[in-house]
Amino acid sequence: MRRLKLTYLMMAICLGGMFTATAATEVRDPEILRNEVMELLKGLDFALSEETSVDMIFTINSENELVVLALDTEDDHLKYTIINKLNYKKLQSVSDNDLDEYKVSLRLEP
Repeated sequence: MRRLKLTYLMMAICLGGMFTATAATEVRDPEILRNEVMELLKGLDFALSEETSVDMIFTINSENELVVLALDTEDDHLKYTIINKLNYKKLQSVSDNDLDEYKVSLRLEP
């Protein structure tokens, strides 16, 4: 009888933890994230001669800060400038998890 009660207790704890973890997950709209990133880059002088497209992969840490993981551009100066401007900047929208990676495409004009 004691083992049966212990088994039920363990199942209740596991299931309760699973439902709690599922309820806390938040789905973000990539367009909202892209707009926030573009707002952070506004006013930054890139010294570009032509329109450039940059693919950026980033995550959001537990303190709701953007962390750049990769930039797909061959211009090292541009890569360095974007990473320095965006890394560890607080985002307006709230995130409950820091496990997801997001990919956004940015179009920069001269």
